[in-house]
This record gives sequence, C-alpha cells and structure tokens, in this order.
Amino acid sequence: MISLTMVMLLVLVGTQNPMSPVTEEEYGQAFYRIAADIKLLPLPQVTGKRGVNKHYRPSFAHKNSVYRNGLRIHLVRVPKAGSSAWSAITRRLAGCSGPQGACCKFPGTPPGSCPKHGTLCQEVEGCVSHRGLKSILQSSEYTSLAIIRNPTNRAFSGYFYKGSMHTIKGPADLMLDSSINLFLGSSAFGNPATKMFAGYNAYDILNDMNTTRDTAFNNIQNIKEKWNNNIFGASAGISFCAINEIWPLSLLLLHMRFPYEHFPPLLDEFVGNISGSRKHADGSEDAKTDLMSRFWSNVTIRETHDWELYNATLRVFCEHMHTLGAWNHTLVRLYWNDKIGVPC
Repeated sequence: MISLTMVMLLVLVGTQNPMSPVTEEEYGQAFYRIAADIKLLPLPQVTGKRGVNKHYRPSFAHKNSVYRNGLRIHLVRVPKAGSSAWSAITRRLAGCSGPQGACCKFPGTPPGSCPKHGTLCQEVEGCVSHRGLKSILQSSEYTSLAIIRNPTNRAFSGYFYKGSMHTIKGPADLMLDSSINLFLGSSAFGNPATKMFAGYNAYDILNDMNTTRDTAFNNIQNIKEKWNNNIFGASAGISFCAINEIWPLSLLLLHMRFPYEHFPPLLDEFVGNISGSRKHADGSEDAKTDLMSRFWSNVTIRETHDWELYNATLRVFCEHMHTLGAWNHTLVRLYWNDKIGVPC
C-alpha cells in the first residue's frame, strides 16, 4: 500500500516523467513531509557515570542551567559553511529558551540584528565564532554537530565576506589580484574545516597539517561508528555533519537521527527560511565572477585538505542514508544525483 508521503513524492516528480524538474523549495517541502511522518520519541535513556537510566546530564553542568531536553550540544562552526543557519537548528535541538533563530550576541552584526538579550544558551557550546574546542570535541559529555561546504565555494565566500579575518583593507581592494594573492599566501585562511574538525581554531596557523587532517578524518569516522552502534547520546567526536549543498536532505537525515518529541520538523527550516550572515563585499558580480574563474584552481589546490575531508563526509553521509532508509525514497536519490552527482 502506497503511503501518503509516497503519493506526494510521485506528484512532485511527475508520474509521467520522474525526471521532470523539481525546484529546491519543492525538494524541501517533500523532505519535510517525509520527516513529518517519522514517529517522534522521548529522549533515549542512557547508562552513565551519573547513574543508570537517567537522561543525560553533564557532570560539570552549571548549577542554574536547566538542560530540559537532556542534550548538551557542541557546534563545530566552520566559517561560511552555513553555520549561522545551522546554529538555529542546533539551538532548537538543544531546547534553548528565548526567541528562535541563529545564535548571536546583542546588538548583532549588523547592529540591531540580534535581540536585546541575545540568543546564546548554556545548552550549546561553540554557538558563535569559529573557535576550536578540542577538550569539548573529545569529551564524552557532549553531542558534537557540524556542517561542511564545497571548500572552493566556501573559500571564495570567506574572501568576499566583509570583516573576514584577513589583512585586506576595504572591500574595493578585494577585486585586485594582489589582494587575493595575499589571501592565498596565508595558511591562516586555508582548510578551516580540517582544523575545526580536529579541535583547532578555524584561522590557526598549524605546522603539521597532515596530523591535523588525520585527526579530522578520525572524527568523521566516529560518526559512522556511533550510527552503526546506535549511540544516540553524548560521546566523543562528531555525531552528525550536515552538508551545505544538500541542506533539506541534511535536515531530513538529522530528524531521522534525532527523532525527538521536543524537536519536530519545521517547514520553514526545510525550505531555507532561516536568516544567516549577509556581509559580502561590494563590487559587481561580473568582477567577482572574473576573479573566481581566474583563481579557481589556485584556491582549490590551497583547500586540498578540506576537499579530502569533504569527500570523506559525503561517503559517510551516503552510508547513513542507506542505514536510516532515506535512500529508499525516489526523490532522495534524484536529489542526491542532481546536487552531488557521485555514486551512493
């Protein structure tokens, strides 16, 4: 018997031609419907040093903190990877109180964009900035979530970002070849995902990137071990990594991974109605396109470690689509092939 969700999917992709075009918003709507059919569960009970069959509570929890949903989350916030929007999802999963939306400190950037009391909460570490929190990443008392993006696109987005931590003065100068060469010449701005997945700050200058890469890869493999062993609670390493290019599919998999009653799927999140940072440099789009086309190979080579990490993350993500049953949905396969284009 065909479920209501499958009927909707067939309508979306077209019963006469299953390869008919589907917009990003329609994909989001369809994946939201799949997520809405998932049975929501209370937080799992775990056995730990705080006692048997107790919802997770970190031993070093602040005495005034509620931790009402039993989750203590660490956000690995890779710059220009969609981490602002992802922080809004993280706050909701952690059960943060106050207004919904991305993490921010008053008055926000630009000023006035953040509520008076901010949106930080004690249930989430790493919710703003791009600091590496190695001790927390290695702690068994946190659930670490991350998001990653096509490294070359991410690097250019970071380059054109006003206020980016490079030494270029003023957005107009960003269109000069000499400016992007300065950017490329500093290892501080390369491979931030690899650094952060290993517990370092995004803009650290590291002498041994090969060891850093190995640590980052081990943390990605931790995701697979946790899923295969059905570890739902807090544990060392990364527990889930979203992929910017397949945002609604990442959300679907997140809800399959954490199907909790306090974290029901929201349509606005699936169709991308979440505000993030918007501080890109001035300058014509033609000038940006020209600069990107001429320096694309240079930037890609500089981001070699992040590309290796990105491809490894895609492989792990693919495996878990099969494990959780997402790959059984026709539209999921169409979307993956359209956006990613590698075998799964």
